[in-house]
Amino acid sequence: MCPGSRSTTRRTASACTSPRAARGSWLTTADDFERYRIPARPLETFYHNAGDTRRWGLETRVEWLPTPAFRLTAAYTFSDFAHTRYDGISLPGDLSGNTPPNSPRHQAAAETVYTWRDRWVVAATVQALSRAYVDATNAPWIDGCTLVGLRLARSLTLRGRHLEVFVSGRNLGNVEYIAFTEPDPDGDSYHPGPEREVFGGVRFAF
Repeated sequence: MCPGSRSTTRRTASACTSPRAARGSWLTTADDFERYRIPARPLETFYHNAGDTRRWGLETRVEWLPTPAFRLTAAYTFSDFAHTRYDGISLPGDLSGNTPPNSPRHQAAAETVYTWRDRWVVAATVQALSRAYVDATNAPWIDGCTLVGLRLARSLTLRGRHLEVFVSGRNLGNVEYIAFTEPDPDGDSYHPGPEREVFGGVRFAF
């Protein structure tokens, strides 16, 4: 159930055959909320049930294993969300038919994993999102982004116990992007995502 909604109706149909899968979904929400403020109490935020939505989407996933050591996985999500009713206070007017905020229409991800001699693992990932709207007016919006990551791991056996040493990186292209948006009456609607990140660590199996 979406935050601020009091009821939902959902229908889901799926068909899965390894290594391929697909699922469609249909969801309706009622009384989604919006935040607003009034001049008499400018430092307080109030909530109002502003509208209803209908949301349908499609999720797909494909996995390809050309050799026992090589695996390629790809996934795609299509989202068609719309307000069926919107009676706002902070955003007045008929906004029916507009897309709810923070709902990219297209999302895709791919991962390639190569394992060498059951000890070394190299993995590369790509994640892509299309643009998303900031509020129900669909006037302000943020760009989509594409993030690239890598991971290198080495498996070892120490005194009969399995351990893994790894190093991984995310957003290696150091892309500037907005990770999350929200229609905030304070105007703080944009939350930037992290820049290039590199991690390292050791995992033990007991």
